[in-house]
Amino acid sequence: MNLTRAFWLLAGVFALSHGAGALTLNPRGTGQVLLFPYFTSNKEQQTLINIVNTTPEGKALKVRFREGYNGRDILDLNVFLAPYDVWTPVVFALADAGLSGSGAAIVVGDNSCTDPSFAALSTKLPDGRPYQAFRNTNYTGANADTGPVDDARTREGSFEVIEMGEITGNTLQMITHVNGVPFDCSKVQTETATIPASDIAQPAGGLAGSAAIVNAAQGTFFAANAYAIDGFRNEAKITLPNDPSPSLADASAGTNQVVTAYVTIGGQGLTLNYPAVQAIDAVSAVLMMDRMSTDWDLSGAAGASTDLVLTFPTKRYYTDPALLNGMPAIQPFPNRFGAPTASRSDLTFGYATYDRDGKLLSQLIGVDPPPPAANPGPIGYATQVATFLSGPNDPPGQSLVLGSHLAAYFPITPVIGGGPTPDFAGVADFDFTQPIGEGHALRATNEGYAMQGLPVIGFEAVNYINANVTPGVLANYSGAYPIRGAALCVSTNGSNANTACPSNFF
Repeated sequence: MNLTRAFWLLAGVFALSHGAGALTLNPRGTGQVLLFPYFTSNKEQQTLINIVNTTPEGKALKVRFREGYNGRDILDLNVFLAPYDVWTPVVFALADAGLSGSGAAIVVGDNSCTDPSFAALSTKLPDGRPYQAFRNTNYTGANADTGPVDDARTREGSFEVIEMGEITGNTLQMITHVNGVPFDCSKVQTETATIPASDIAQPAGGLAGSAAIVNAAQGTFFAANAYAIDGFRNEAKITLPNDPSPSLADASAGTNQVVTAYVTIGGQGLTLNYPAVQAIDAVSAVLMMDRMSTDWDLSGAAGASTDLVLTFPTKRYYTDPALLNGMPAIQPFPNRFGAPTASRSDLTFGYATYDRDGKLLSQLIGVDPPPPAANPGPIGYATQVATFLSGPNDPPGQSLVLGSHLAAYFPITPVIGGGPTPDFAGVADFDFTQPIGEGHALRATNEGYAMQGLPVIGFEAVNYINANVTPGVLANYSGAYPIRGAALCVSTNGSNANTACPSNFF
């Protein structure tokens, strides 16, 4: 690395340090960090992405795509957005574009400034557009992690966007579009070391994003917004492409070396303070769910099928052996990746399904209404797609709606109170605190509070097939809906252990 450039980057970071704020999940959809639950290029689908700067200031962003098994980095680049600029990459399978290889890649349909430059790439689509293939280097060779080592591992996963800082002054002019093109993106790419510190300000949020999984031939379109975290950093940290920082573990700490998270539970506010060495716990805290609920629809008359995307954006920091330095997995996840099962980091959970009349369809009997039973869970990946099956049918090999190979199969069999209702649709209830004793809780805060459950994001994808539109023609109707759930915080202190945490802000 150029030492002058490295020194300037560090100097800029320390020069812009300020007092710490607090992390919070912004219900209005904008923030400093965007977490996208899923991308895929399976089943002849493409993922269309929009990353939006909703502010009148320039933004320097770190964008990382992660494969779905262990959440390892498959592409890391910097994106510089002008005011109100939008970056629109598309994820596609190389084979679908008539190119060699079993993996996925991205192509960009706009001129926003990126480092590295897409225009400089030698890899081109047949129509001449440059593309960047996802890389396998972080899970092959010396970096192997017991998971698959082929390029197909890059075809589905999740991705994240972290604001590194705001761009101002003359540098802002370099990334601002003139006649649809940044005035001088090359200056930002090649002369970062000479950018004055006065042209970089602390992150201020205002990023928004969405992604849509599209199959043009079938006419399906599953769109979901990114989860937005505010208050992540209050100091600029602009690094080179492929630098592992800033990461989700780099939330700002205050002068007392704590990282604070604000969490709302039942209309009451909690302030959770974590030591700086547990900064990742503050990020996990705002994503925690102890119970999660989602709809499912398997109505035969409507040709309905349902997939559920469950992504654990921070899981690798608790389970990846490369980050654990020989230590066991860290709460709230019980197993390291690859141990005891190769290619996985399994966890268990409680689970029950109900039809739309509230009739229990699982096999737990004796309590009314019954809590979800603690069953061995098929959830073992950083990004998991659960597909619901009507009855004990044989697993199809990939999820029914999204074609995921990171699939878990959830059969729904009517065993209580007779057969299914005619529409055969209902609700699935997950209890992520089960089984008791497995440690599905974050490490305690400085105050002795512990968030229960798991840090999870995702959405439900439902597809309907209508055979009655035109004789001989099938029409697909698709929809995506965010998961929903509840959060739980309990005290770990003495006689107050296992009691609800007291509200301490708002």
